[in-house]
Amino acid sequence: MPKVVIGIPCFNEDQYIAGTLLSAIQQLDEYTDLEIWISDNKSTDNSVSKVEAVLEAVKSAVNHVTLVEQEGMSASDNFWYLFDATDSELFMWLGGHDQISKGYIQRGVTHITQSSDTGLFCGAHKGLTVDGNLFDQEVVYDFSQDNPVERYLQSIANLNNCYVFHSLFRRKNLMNFD
Repeated sequence: MPKVVIGIPCFNEDQYIAGTLLSAIQQLDEYTDLEIWISDNKSTDNSVSKVEAVLEAVKSAVNHVTLVEQEGMSASDNFWYLFDATDSELFMWLGGHDQISKGYIQRGVTHITQSSDTGLFCGAHKGLTVDGNLFDQEVVYDFSQDNPVERYLQSIANLNNCYVFHSLFRRKNLMNFD
């Protein structure tokens, strides 16, 4: 297994999945010890065909991308399938409608590996409108709790969003995490 896996859970994301996948594939320009797994949760739109079209267009990425078509499961099970089916030191969930900037994985790997007590790497956030325009998304994290699990759960509860969930994690920090 590679050092990093990006897991993309997908359900009816045909508007966004091509951009999401391309943003993950562009990480290979700077960091190649990477696999991208997409778990399509029985989408009823064109999500799978959009993924296949990207892979047809970007043939150099085919060996780094795995597409799994599920028979239908809960959203939570689809997320955890990606984690459980892979075995990398670092793992990231990337929503089927989200994108990461060029070099994100390289910066994250560098940051995490330089500090043994760093459990996750999370970048700055931008919003993306339906027509593709970026806007600043203010996100303020409070990581003052001593307990790492409490710190993580409080950050999600107080933010009313899941940005921190889509971080690059040390896999060992997510093991046995409900």
